[in-house]
Amino acid sequence: MFNKERFSELLKLAQGNRTLNEYARQAEVSNSYISNLMNCKKDTPPEAKTIKKLADAAHNEVTYADMLDAVGLLTPDLKSKLDRLSTLKGLSEEFKKTEHDIYQANRDIAKANDLVKEAQAEYDNAVELEKMGAKTVANFIRVPLLGHIAAGLPIFASENIIEWEYVPDTFGAVEGEVFSLIVKGDSMTGSRIYEGDKVVVRIQPEVADGEIAVINVDGENATLKRVKHVEGKVLLLSDNPKYSPILVNSENARICGKVIQVLFDPNRKY
Repeated sequence: MFNKERFSELLKLAQGNRTLNEYARQAEVSNSYISNLMNCKKDTPPEAKTIKKLADAAHNEVTYADMLDAVGLLTPDLKSKLDRLSTLKGLSEEFKKTEHDIYQANRDIAKANDLVKEAQAEYDNAVELEKMGAKTVANFIRVPLLGHIAAGLPIFASENIIEWEYVPDTFGAVEGEVFSLIVKGDSMTGSRIYEGDKVVVRIQPEVADGEIAVINVDGENATLKRVKHVEGKVLLLSDNPKYSPILVNSENARICGKVIQVLFDPNRKY
């Protein structure tokens, strides 16, 4: 039996704070038809598909089952089915929430793994420094990473600098007197200096025989070699037997500085 008064109350509750036109638009039902139902001017109940539209757009937790009950269509069997459908919808929402939580947890795990990798790389770098006999300290120094060293320009010219970085100060270096370079090639592998490693260099015009230095040979290109002085000339020695010594005139060779520290590439596989 169609309970017009009860159905009217449900519609007003379902409308909530919206205007009637807004509720009608969202439900895709004529606003004049809804108005007649609210004012109990309809003696026949709406069709089930219309009730479904009104219920789907309802506020204040007014349900399809509530509206069906008000028009006398809610049989025990239909109520059971609607209750089961509501339960399934609830489970679906819970599943979606759980799925989102799992996705977020996986992202957090991935971030944590990245942090572990970074920490491992820092640890490996510290181990290598210890192998080189370097003393690890808590002090750091700001050092410019250079892309190249050209003749006629100050070493710290802005066009030379790729970036500034902080490195462990294990040799009591002074900011402004040191720079770093990325090692290219394999000429110093005998000293466990590989391509991709960084060398920290103290600026000085001379080095003792046997010390590793950065030397500008031709005015444009800097090379990393051991230095030996022979009768007014400079002999550049590689720590890799496949490379022959290079003999240059001391007038042409410019010693840029002495290597005082090696920062090993954490991504290098031995």
